[in-house]
Amino acid sequence: MAGIDRFAGSGASLEQVGELEEMRVGVAPPEFEVPVGVILAAGTGSRLGVGSKALARLAGITLLERAVSTLREVGVEEVLVVVGHETERVREFVRERGLGVQLVENGDFGLGNGSSALVGARAAGRRFLLAMVDHVVDPEALRRLLRSEAAFALAVDSRPQLCDLDEATKVRLQGRRVVAVRRELDVWEAVDAGLALCDAEVADVAERSLAAGEQSWNAVKRRWLGEGGEIEAVDLEGLFWIDVDTPADRRRAERTLVSLAARKPLDGPVSRLVNRRLSGPISLVLLRAGVSPG
Repeated sequence: MAGIDRFAGSGASLEQVGELEEMRVGVAPPEFEVPVGVILAAGTGSRLGVGSKALARLAGITLLERAVSTLREVGVEEVLVVVGHETERVREFVRERGLGVQLVENGDFGLGNGSSALVGARAAGRRFLLAMVDHVVDPEALRRLLRSEAAFALAVDSRPQLCDLDEATKVRLQGRRVVAVRRELDVWEAVDAGLALCDAEVADVAERSLAAGEQSWNAVKRRWLGEGGEIEAVDLEGLFWIDVDTPADRRRAERTLVSLAARKPLDGPVSRLVNRRLSGPISLVLLRAGVSPG
């Protein structure tokens, strides 16, 4: 919540080159370019039962606001949002909330999310961090991904806690390298968590993928591998993240968010076993109604 409040009033996007500090004496710190954040938010949200998935509310806050806030919490200030369905409604929402993001329209969003990834990558024009608007993630997941220097790094989870394994994209690994990405894999070590850090050249591969009729973001990953590229696997190892596709997903995500917020290390047994059982459901009702704590 605090992240939204902190950044919602900012109308300016920042392009900055930061320095990655080196602790070793006598070694000049290398330049570290903060990537552009690219949020794929062009979908219809039909399975969730809403007009625009980006504007679907989760515990009182839209999925779009959550995605933007999470990116900015880890220092990614310049954010592009790829839109398609109900673009004008999303545009008006962004303007009213002063989210300070740039909307990029994908007129071909119906082809698949590979087309939205291509539009976002082209608009970014340089290294970018790609996120799905319907994935709610712990900011630590982004921090881990941002440490990668690979041309293509993919967040995977070897210990998924909340995803539907039947629906999840499976990933086969060799050490820290992704060697196969497909939902129907029989042998796999992790699932795709919906986050990627990519160099600008990934857009060229996405373009070739779409031209060949391979229109999903997963197909772009497979073509990158097929053309000899490597994908580094960044393991989230059970960190909180959830793909909010259905009303059941949304309810599970809300319950989990409230549960995580209620876990305070100084809680004694009475607080933990009695008070939290009462305050959790009350907090959930308030959050769904859009009432912020404090």
